[in-house]
Amino acid sequence: MQSVLPIHHNARDMHVAFGCICYAVVFGMMLVVVAGVSLAGIASAKVLAHGLKSSKMQTVAEILAGSPDDAEWEDLDPRAIEAAQWTDREINKVIEQVKLHGTQNDQGLWQVTFGKMFTETAQIFDALSGILKTSKKYKVLDFAGEQLWQGQHDDTVITLVNEVHTGIKIRRRRKADLKSAPSNAKSSGFGHGFSQDAKCIICEKRIYQAEFVGAGGKSFHDKCFRCVTCNKRLQQNDYYVSRDSGFRYRQPCQQFFYFLFLFFVFFFVFLFLSAI
Repeated sequence: MQSVLPIHHNARDMHVAFGCICYAVVFGMMLVVVAGVSLAGIASAKVLAHGLKSSKMQTVAEILAGSPDDAEWEDLDPRAIEAAQWTDREINKVIEQVKLHGTQNDQGLWQVTFGKMFTETAQIFDALSGILKTSKKYKVLDFAGEQLWQGQHDDTVITLVNEVHTGIKIRRRRKADLKSAPSNAKSSGFGHGFSQDAKCIICEKRIYQAEFVGAGGKSFHDKCFRCVTCNKRLQQNDYYVSRDSGFRYRQPCQQFFYFLFLFFVFFFVFLFLSAI
């Protein structure tokens, strides 16, 4: 018995020492992750705040009415205005046709099946499925699924949830954030300014029209057009040009969520070790 006791005590001491080391390592990692979450959160908040201040969403009516600070915002291509006006007219025609060919349900909302709508408006809409999808995006209509197709979704019920369409929104950016673009340039969408000899500013390779992205007067491959902070691929409506002329994601970058995930991982590991 006397020879066993020292071994037992040594094993217990080693277990305690190992536990203390694990606690220290996990606690240190948690401190690092908490610091990372805090820094990434602050940076993301700044990016989001700047993104919100560097652009605004306006309807065609608001743009045409003008505002005292109009000189601060980019000039829109007339084609963008015309496209928005056309879409607004089509959505308003959809509202009229649903009320004309539909019936009201118990809540007083107008409803019509897609099959009936397609048949009755064949001479009115060239692309009914597309305009219905846009109407749903702007919360004018509601129906199951994302897009309706003739024959496949004829029995799908379309519900008119908003009888007033105020207009689709167009994003305008501050001219100060477009300083790398020519001063007389007008926004004409994602991918303007393509030329046959265009080269990507990132990889310096030739760009073909199908993969071309034009932003801020610069040319990119669509795969090369990424946030300089988190490397996320950017789209037409989710980027802004920062003061250092970098293209950045308008929402909080992915690092914040990465550090947040690590924090919870180490937190649960810490709890697990505490329970041992």
